[in-house]
Amino acid sequence: MTTVDVRVAKARWEQVDLRQHCEHCSLDSRLLDRLGICPGRQVRLVHPTAGPALYTVSEERHETDPGIVRVGRGGRARLEAGDGFSAVLDLQVPDLGPAGAPAGLVERLDDGGAATGLAVLAPHGGGIEPGTEAQAELVGRRLGSDRATVWQCRGWWPGRLSFDRWHITSSDIDPRSFPRLRLIRDRGFAHAVAFHGASLPDEGAVLVGGLAPEAVRTAVVAAVADVLAGSTLDVRLAQDTDGLNGDDPANIVNRLTVEGRTGVQIEQSLAAREQFGPAIAEAVAAVYAGLLRPR
Repeated sequence: MTTVDVRVAKARWEQVDLRQHCEHCSLDSRLLDRLGICPGRQVRLVHPTAGPALYTVSEERHETDPGIVRVGRGGRARLEAGDGFSAVLDLQVPDLGPAGAPAGLVERLDDGGAATGLAVLAPHGGGIEPGTEAQAELVGRRLGSDRATVWQCRGWWPGRLSFDRWHITSSDIDPRSFPRLRLIRDRGFAHAVAFHGASLPDEGAVLVGGLAPEAVRTAVVAAVADVLAGSTLDVRLAQDTDGLNGDDPANIVNRLTVEGRTGVQIEQSLAAREQFGPAIAEAVAAVYAGLLRPR
């Protein structure tokens, strides 16, 4: 079973997580058993007229009606919907159609099948965080399939709603919900780097975080600084106080590495991606070319 009819309802007052996180939902324990999944998985909720949005099942909850799915106000707003509505819950997260569709989410893996040097990620490509998928692909081309594997998701939705419909926080991404990501989740890469877009407090900034050793992150900062030299944009190391510092061990860029501590997360403003996207990717590729053994 991959789809089931459900009733989407408001989060209860005690469901603080759902009220604080618009990407999260709760499912009844009997529905989880029926679907054969557990909390942590991603699901689609499909509104009868507004269409789909992606959610992470963050809570298991007993309901009087096992078909009730609860989301917070922000979660319902992702579907431009009111307090309660009928929907279809779908376990198929990525679409199976070609990349570039006017609406949908597609997953892509460029993999030679044996590379363990570098995983290059763009979890929020397409219209979600524009330009990041092109950066990941560029790094993959520069390093070659024997040294780098590229995984990306591209999402689109009309009216600039791609982010609202398809964004899933990197620390929530579950490889069991993404068939191509599942193929590489246990390979144990020496390094991983993820390209992201963000609205950063410092306009025009690039933020380099993750759990990789400081020497690696500093090398990325230095390489990007050379690219941005002479512009009004800046780059810096993420600090513990930065909300987008990428230091969560559950972040997919850290989880894919052999020890869970060699991931680098690169957050970039729209200005940085539009003006310097390819050049930033070239600089990052050069850093990893020096870290990986020669072909």
